[in-house]
Amino acid sequence: MQRYIIKVIGLGLNAWSLLSPRRAAEKAYQVFSTPPRPRIRIKERLFLDTARQLHRRVAGRDIVEYHWGDEQAPLILLSYGWGYNAGRWRHYVPALLEAGYRVIAYDPPGHGLAPAGQLNV
Repeated sequence: MQRYIIKVIGLGLNAWSLLSPRRAAEKAYQVFSTPPRPRIRIKERLFLDTARQLHRRVAGRDIVEYHWGDEQAPLILLSYGWGYNAGRWRHYVPALLEAGYRVIAYDPPGHGLAPAGQLNV
C-alpha cells in the first residue's frame, strides 16, 4: 500500500510541475524532508528512559540527546537512518558501556521523541 501512495505522490508532483514548476518543487521539498512520525515501541521507550536525556536546539531545530556512561570515557556517537528512533540501539549500548565507552545517541527533528519537523542534509 505504501508503495502505491508514493507513486501517487510522485505522479501528483509531476503533474503539478507542468503547471507550476516552482510550487511543485516547494511541495516536493516539504514532502520529502518531513519524516513520518515513528511508532516507538514500549521496549524502545523503556531503554531510552535509562539515558540522561538532553533537549537541545541546533541550528534552529530541536533534537533529543541520550547519554549513557561515564563522562570521562571515550565517546561513541550513534546515528541512524530516516524515520526511526534512538531506541534502535538498545542491543548495542550495554555492550559498549561494558567495554568502557560513553555513548551518545540522538533523535533529530521529526524522529523518535524529538518534536515534529523537517530534516535535510
